[in-house]
Amino acid sequence: MASESGEEVAAVALPRELSEWLEAEAETAGVDRDALAVELLAAYRAAALEGEDGEGLLGRTDARLDEKIDERIDEATAALEDGLNQLEREHERARRTRSEAAAEQDERLTALEKRLETVAWIVHDFQQRASSDDDVDRLKEAGARADVERAVCEGCGEGVALALLTGPRCPHCEATLTDVKPASGWFDKPTLTVTSQPSGDET
Repeated sequence: MASESGEEVAAVALPRELSEWLEAEAETAGVDRDALAVELLAAYRAAALEGEDGEGLLGRTDARLDEKIDERIDEATAALEDGLNQLEREHERARRTRSEAAAEQDERLTALEKRLETVAWIVHDFQQRASSDDDVDRLKEAGARADVERAVCEGCGEGVALALLTGPRCPHCEATLTDVKPASGWFDKPTLTVTSQPSGDET
C-alpha cells in the first residue's frame, strides 16, 4: 500500500486485536489508519536508530497522539464558541427587533388614542351645536307664533331680540332661555323664561 507521502509500505496482515486498536487510535486522533501505521513505523525506526527502548517509543507515540487529540479538541472548542457567539448575536438582534416593534406599536396606539379623543370632542361639539341650534330655532318659532320679535329676559330684565340669538342663552346674563311668554296685559312685556337659578343665599 502507499502512504500519504507517496512512499510504498508493505501490506501486513495484523492480528484482530492490533488492527482494532490501530483503527480506534486513528479515529481518536482524526487521522487515516494507514497514516497512523506509517507514523508508528517511522517512530519505531527512529527509536531503533537512537537505541531507544519500547517504553520510550510508546511514550513518544502517545505524546504525538495526545497532540493530535488536543488539536481536535481545540478545533471543536473554537467551533462551539463561534456557534455560541453567533446564537448570542442572533438573540440580541431578535431582542432589539422585538423592542423596536413594541415601541412602534405603542406610538401607533398613542396616536390612535389622540385621534379618537379628537373625534370624540368633534362629535360632542357637533351634538352641542346641533342641540343649541334646535333650541334657538324653537325659541324663534315660539316668538313667531306669539308675534313677538323682542322679549325681556326673565333672569336679568334686559331686552333680547329673538332674531339676533345665536344660542339658547341670554346675551346679557348667560341664563339658559327655555321659552317665549307673551305679554299678559297692555302694560306687560313679552318674557323669555329661563331655567330656575339657585338663589345667592343658598349654600
